[in-house]
Amino acid sequence: MPEGEAVSALPGNIPQSFLLTSATNLWKTELTLKPDGSFSGLYTEQVDERSEIDGYPNGKVLICEFTGKFDNIMKINDYTYAMKLAELDNSWENDNYWIEDGVIYET
Repeated sequence: MPEGEAVSALPGNIPQSFLLTSATNLWKTELTLKPDGSFSGLYTEQVDERSEIDGYPNGKVLICEFTGKFDNIMKINDYTYAMKLAELDNSWENDNYWIEDGVIYET
């Protein structure tokens, strides 16, 4: 862990929503971070698998909704904080799926 000042929370003015995506937008992770280090998010990935026979001619989307918490928050400088991942939970059961508008969604 980088050296810094231990703090009880992230600053209240932090950007609370983050988006990480590929250049082609085939996958993305949306993350909402709170000052106490707790977070929630959604990961989606568009997979180029199409099958009209199976009932999903518009492809497949892998999807994962998650929550968690960072702890051991350290202020490195005015623009940088370091944290340790303490909890990470997947909100949905694995191997679940549904078909909507010709797209199969899998968790």
